[in-house]
Amino acid sequence: MRAKKQQESNGPARGFERLVPGLARIGGLVLAAVVAGCASGGQSGPVTSVVATGDKPYLVSPTRGYPLALDAGTQQQLDDIHRTLVVEGEPKLAHQRAERLLELNPALHPASVLAAQADFVAKDFNRAIGRMRPIAEEMPDYVAAQLLLGRSSEKTGDIPRSFAAYLAVSDVEPLARERADEMRSRAIEIMANRINEALDQGRLEQASLGVAQMQEWAPEEATTLQLTADVAALMEEPEVELEALRLLVGRYSQDRDLIERYAELELEAGDPSLGLRALQTLSAEYPDDAELVDKLALAKFRWRLQLLPEEIRQLAELPALNRSQLASLLFWLFPEVRYGRPAEAKIASDILDDPHREEIVRVINLGLMQMDTDLHQFSPDRQAKRIEVLSSLALLLNRHQPPLACMGEAPVSRASSVEYVCQLTARCGLLPSAADCLPSSVVSGATALEMCRRAQEQLGIR
Repeated sequence: MRAKKQQESNGPARGFERLVPGLARIGGLVLAAVVAGCASGGQSGPVTSVVATGDKPYLVSPTRGYPLALDAGTQQQLDDIHRTLVVEGEPKLAHQRAERLLELNPALHPASVLAAQADFVAKDFNRAIGRMRPIAEEMPDYVAAQLLLGRSSEKTGDIPRSFAAYLAVSDVEPLARERADEMRSRAIEIMANRINEALDQGRLEQASLGVAQMQEWAPEEATTLQLTADVAALMEEPEVELEALRLLVGRYSQDRDLIERYAELELEAGDPSLGLRALQTLSAEYPDDAELVDKLALAKFRWRLQLLPEEIRQLAELPALNRSQLASLLFWLFPEVRYGRPAEAKIASDILDDPHREEIVRVINLGLMQMDTDLHQFSPDRQAKRIEVLSSLALLLNRHQPPLACMGEAPVSRASSVEYVCQLTARCGLLPSAADCLPSSVVSGATALEMCRRAQEQLGIR
């Protein structure tokens, strides 16, 4: 009995002893879990992310807008991975599965889009941009790639690149169209600042690339046209500059300097009549501007040149004229030569096959150019010298009635010295000064034309 009571009194104690180790083990597991949780919270390992609501519309199916065909199995795998990323919020898992697909087929662009989307969700925006840029360039209509590139670029603050991505698919994707419309003015402003900075630093090639981008975005915007003209001027592309200025002056700007530059380009590389009209309008506004008067006179001269044969107009481009070409210029530019009555009837033996034979005969017999009277040769192929042009023009001025004031009391003649011809033509405005005569130098077509233009002004040819 006593033994039995002893046993009964000890029973609960022993049961508790059996229970305690079990509780201890459970407590240890709980503690371990808590410690592990705290430890993991202090580490920098991958953390499951959830796609932000504002970003979800940009993480569309990687097959949207993809131009190549996909088999049903691949399509299903891509859809599953996309669901893992966007719906389940598992960027790490989605990234792993996308990389697996790329190992099997490195050219599978939608798998690259998925991997980049996972980068985006994990906030590795630069990596996403790096993946998408070559794909977007290769396939500009690929909606999924452009949306991701646009949104990633937004996150990094690169508004121009973001705008370009959205604009590329704005015709087929409403979200892209909306974002492009919202960003347009800011993107153009930023790009214009970049171009101006490149120009200031002499980085012309970079500025040119920027202008090309602007022309894609907004080809007829005033900012685009102005920058196009600025870069073209520095790159010595007058036709490109003129095309931009035509639109700029016609639609946006009445700036005087801009109109003068436009008029000059029309005279040089475009339609001289349009340049003349622009300068006439400006001259009416500023009648006392002497510089503008000179420009208008030049415009009138170049307009008259357009009435001449093409062959004569092309002489202006030659680096050096020969005597035959000089005779032709004098013939076509001065009515006194074309319609004058020669006092002599000489002919040179070496011009019979020259294409400018008629013009040469006329200037010889009017006494404006000399020939070797002993050999009866004109030497049409010999390069003309500056003094020959000036002598011929001085002789023309000498014929004017009433006599020109600048000719003085001792008019020029064939016997006049080189020094006197230089002084006289400088006094009559054919040269800036006698020191600019350079008598023995060859004469270019452009220089000869300018001398002839100044002679025409003295003769009253307007």
